[in-house]
Amino acid sequence: MLKRKVLVALVATLVLLGSFAFAVKQEITYNLASEANAYDPRSSAGLNQRQVINQVFEGLLKTDMNGASVPGIAESWDMLDNGTRIIFHLRDAKWSDGKPVTAHDFEYAWKSQLDPDFASASNERLFILRNAEKYNKGEAKVDEVGVKALDDKTLEVRLEYASPFSLENFAGVSFYPVRKDIAEKDPEGWTINPRTFIGNGPFKMVEWRAKDYMTFEKNPNYYDADSVKLSTLRYVFVEEATTAHAAFLTGEIDVNETVPAFATEQLIKDGYALIVPLVATYYYSINMGGDEWADLKEPRTPADETVRKVLWDKNVRHALSLAIDRVAITDVVLRGGQVPAYGFAPEGVVINGEDFRMGKSYFDPRGDVAEAQRLLAEAGYPGGQGFPVFEIFYNTSEMHAAVAQAVQDMWRRNLGITVRLVNKETNVFAHERGRGQYQIARSGNTCDTLYPSILGLFKFGIATNDPQWVNPEYVALIDAAERSTDVARMAALYRMAEDVLMEEMPVIPVFYYTRVFAMQKDIHDVVRLPSGSIFFKWAYRE
Repeated sequence: MLKRKVLVALVATLVLLGSFAFAVKQEITYNLASEANAYDPRSSAGLNQRQVINQVFEGLLKTDMNGASVPGIAESWDMLDNGTRIIFHLRDAKWSDGKPVTAHDFEYAWKSQLDPDFASASNERLFILRNAEKYNKGEAKVDEVGVKALDDKTLEVRLEYASPFSLENFAGVSFYPVRKDIAEKDPEGWTINPRTFIGNGPFKMVEWRAKDYMTFEKNPNYYDADSVKLSTLRYVFVEEATTAHAAFLTGEIDVNETVPAFATEQLIKDGYALIVPLVATYYYSINMGGDEWADLKEPRTPADETVRKVLWDKNVRHALSLAIDRVAITDVVLRGGQVPAYGFAPEGVVINGEDFRMGKSYFDPRGDVAEAQRLLAEAGYPGGQGFPVFEIFYNTSEMHAAVAQAVQDMWRRNLGITVRLVNKETNVFAHERGRGQYQIARSGNTCDTLYPSILGLFKFGIATNDPQWVNPEYVALIDAAERSTDVARMAALYRMAEDVLMEEMPVIPVFYYTRVFAMQKDIHDVVRLPSGSIFFKWAYRE
């Protein structure tokens, strides 16, 4: 009898322990590395900003687990007037505070982003809307912009031109809705206050400790809340890769993309990490800003003028590019599977059924030192003689520092020129680069569409034009490509535009990104897209 009681007690204990074993806390801590000043969908330029915004907001369309654009807040739509007019029909959805999401929220978000007085780093994405660019430049009235709420659940959108890829734009961050009553009450601080950071997506903010962490919880008012398994999503800001890696090893961080080069191979071998594709280009912007950019820039110093005149010489720019051994940077310095650049548009962009990048190389990724030296001599600086000392700006990151140090050394050894490295805190760096307060600066951008939209970064006067380059021929080719309904012609026009870009070389492509994605083994269904966006909507711990 005693043995039977002991056995029953043992079984009961095992059942109890089993219930604890299955009661896994559905929480994930993700290292965002650097913190932004705000997370307004209307002004999101950086990937780190989008990683937060994508969890809090949802657009007319959304991204599914396979990366396809599918119905989101819009449950259906009608394509009219040969694809230049779309009527979106909104589902019953709520904001995280329980108020209904309406078509007026989309109209307000888009028009306020395009307001000439609103500081946005990504408003050019909205230029597909009729008269959007004209309104942004003060050449049209706000009522002429091609978006109008016909009623609470019906949104009419008119486009400048029809495009085979127009619909996928409406899944992007720049097209997310924003609540007017929230945003206008505190324009600068509404996205950094848990009480006012009101979204319509799967998660809502509950806590933010500046420079430390942000905490989000499942949004019970999200229309598809049944698909959300996580109860808590926490972002931490650990910029130093070695520190982030140590925290990952102890379990303090569950998902980490700030992985030091020395740890990559072992993490992959042990099954904790993999190298994921990222359709993006890492490059250096050369400051080409002339008088036409004067209203966007701070006053220059005489030293700046001297360096600019040197860098405005095309032979100098090509010499700097050809003196870089990109293979050494990717294979020896970074060791994260990055691909040495041989043009600007990254690998992985498929247009007209083919990878746009393949089959077209503009330079040897290993460099051509002899030709670089010849071009520098032709520019009047044989062996680097008389070449002024200039600076490379980069934001805080072990990777950016390592790349800058490698390029600095290659230019010294191969060209005989001296470069100073200037490290800036990320938010300061972004502000100064945007104002043209640099000589050469680190840049990087993703291609978040199915076509080479990354080539549209360098139009005159838009925030993404880091080199502040002006070339009417290039802009005309990009405009023609964007407006083409013939995919083969579109591909040809983008190719011609890249020909101009690489001939003028206002930017020096260095490599095509990949990301080392380290994740604890009990985490599943974190969706990681080639554009760099991450979605935790379906994620769970086993």
